[in-house]
This record gives sequence, structure tokens and C-alpha cells, in this order.
Amino acid sequence: MRKSLKSIALVASALTTLTFVPQVVSAQHIGVRGGINLNDDSNTGFVGGHLQVPISGALKFYPSLNVYFPDAGSLLGLNVDLKYDLPATGAPGFYLGGGLGIMRASYRGAHDNNVGANLLFGLESRTGPVHPFGEARVLVNDNTSFELVGGLNFAIGGSSRSRTR
Repeated sequence: MRKSLKSIALVASALTTLTFVPQVVSAQHIGVRGGINLNDDSNTGFVGGHLQVPISGALKFYPSLNVYFPDAGSLLGLNVDLKYDLPATGAPGFYLGGGLGIMRASYRGAHDNNVGANLLFGLESRTGPVHPFGEARVLVNDNTSFELVGGLNFAIGGSSRSRTR
């Protein structure tokens, strides 16, 4: 069972990488993020980055990569999520989403991959070229945890072209 989870994690990582790199060019937003992972063991800070690539209407492909700072070893998180912007009449708007989460822990040469699901809910500014956001995320896996995330989204691609007209 453990070997099949590692295989799934490796395949998902490879597919995400193949998808992630070309999408940087056509992404509507690229972002930076930071936050804290709250779980039973410790409260671990992290930094990372993400993309938002429109799929259809308010639905976006929302991959992210986080680098955590545990007390010992290293921890990386790869999230392959979909994000849905809820209708809003004002500048800030709520969103929700979910997807696949992969955590890779390393300590003294040993590695462990933990594959699970993500559920997320957030609030984001939707005006101007820079969009601050705040997000709550639940990672459901062998070591289920809750994250508080904040950051900035930078409009690129199609958004910058529409401003020049």
C-alpha cells in the first residue's frame, strides 16, 4: 500500500510539473504565499508560490508549492487544486476549492510521501494588478492539519493586455 502511494505521488508530481511550467506563460495570476500549518505535532511556518489559470468562468486551476520549516528535516507540499470564485458585487470576493495534496518529508536520508485531499476557503481582493488574499485550508491525509495562508496575487497574461486598450 505504501509503495503504491509513493508511485501515485511521483506520477502526480511529474504530471503537475509538466502542466505547471508551460502554464506560467499563460497564467492570469502568479502569487506568493506564506502561512502556518497547525497540527498536533507542531506549528510549522511555510512560504511558497502558486498559479491561477482560468478553466471556465469562475473556475481556475490553482497549483501551489510550499516549503515548510519544521524543527528537524525538510518538508515540501505540492497542491493540485481547483478554485471557484463565488459571485461578488464588491471588490473583495470569497472563493472555495479543493484537490490533491502531496506532502514529502525528509529526515536523515529517510523520505515519506503523504497523499491526501485539500479543502480550502478564502477571501481575495479582485481589483487592480495586485490582489491580497487570505485562505483557510484543511489537508486531509495521514496527518490531517489546518493551515492559515496569506499572500499576494499578481495579474499577468490576459489581464495586462486588457488594460492597454
